[in-house]
Amino acid sequence: MKLRYFADRFYNYFSTRILGARDPHDIFNTLSAEELTWAKDRAKYCCPLNPVAHRQSFTFYRDSERGTLQLSDLTFPFFAKGPRHSNYILDLFNTLAYFPRDLWVNYIFGDITEIPDIPTFVKSRPICPGNNNSVIVPLNTHRHFQWVDDTTPWIEKKSACVMRNLWANKKRADMLDKWHGNPHFDLGITGNFDGRPEWTVQPMTRQQQLGFRYIACIEGNDVATNLKWVMSSNSIALMPRPEFEIWFMEGRLKPDYHYLEVKPDYSDALEKMQWLDKNPSKADAIIANAHDWVSRFRNPRVELAAAILTASRYFHATGQL
Repeated sequence: MKLRYFADRFYNYFSTRILGARDPHDIFNTLSAEELTWAKDRAKYCCPLNPVAHRQSFTFYRDSERGTLQLSDLTFPFFAKGPRHSNYILDLFNTLAYFPRDLWVNYIFGDITEIPDIPTFVKSRPICPGNNNSVIVPLNTHRHFQWVDDTTPWIEKKSACVMRNLWANKKRADMLDKWHGNPHFDLGITGNFDGRPEWTVQPMTRQQQLGFRYIACIEGNDVATNLKWVMSSNSIALMPRPEFEIWFMEGRLKPDYHYLEVKPDYSDALEKMQWLDKNPSKADAIIANAHDWVSRFRNPRVELAAAILTASRYFHATGQL
C-alpha cells in the first residue's frame, strides 16, 4: 500500500511537470451525479469560505511558522527549499496539480488546533462555528486513511474495551485514570509515562485489538488517528464527541449512530457498553452506519474530485480565479 501511494504521487508530480496542469474535468466526468453531488457537498464543508460572500484579496503569511508559496514552487521534498513535511507535500501536490502554476496558497502543516488568521490550507481544525479560515484538504493521508478487513462478527468478540497509545495526553490519561485495571477494559500506554508505571503495557497489533467489541478512539494532538480503521471494522469506536476534524469530517459524525459516545470524563463508558451488549441489534446498526460513512472515503476518484473542488473554492474566495 505504501509503495502504491508513493508511485501514484511520483507519477502525478513528474507528469504534471512535463505536461502542465491537468484538466479536472477528466476526473469529474468519471463520476455519477450522486458522487459529484457528494464531492461538492464535502468541498463546501471543508472550505467554509463562500467564494462570493467572502471574496477577498490574497494575503501572505510573513513568518517562519506558517507558509505561503506559489504553485510553481511546490516541489517534492528532495527538491524543496521550503517545508519538509514530505507526506504533506506529496498530498498537497496531488490536489494542486489541476490548477495553474501562478496561483498562491497559504498552508500550515502539522496538527493544527487553532484557527488561522487568514484563509489557509490545513490538515486539521477545531470543530466550532465561524471557523471559515481553516480550509481542510487531504494531508498526511497515508497515516490517517487506513482501513482493515474484519470478518469477525461483533457478537463473537470479547465484551471489553481496548486502548493502546504511544503516549497519554490529558484526554487519554483521564480514560486510564478512570478505568485502568477494570476487567471490562484493557487500557495502556506502550511508551513510558512519568509517575504511572502501571499504565505501561505491551503493544497490540490491530488484529489483536479487533478481538474486542469496543476500541477507544481518544484524540491526541488533534484527531484520533485510529478512528478511521476502527470504523471500517466490526468493532465499535468508543469516544467522547470529537473536538477536532480532518478530511474525514469528524464533525459530521453522529453520536450513538456512527460511534458509541461517552462523556468527556468517561464516567458512563461501562454503562453504555453493557447496554449495547444487551442490545446487539443496536450495535449492528452502529457498525453498519460506520461502514457506510467509511465507504464514502474509499473511492479515489471521488476523493480527488472533492479535494479539487475544495481548492477551487479557496482560489475563488481569495480572488485568484
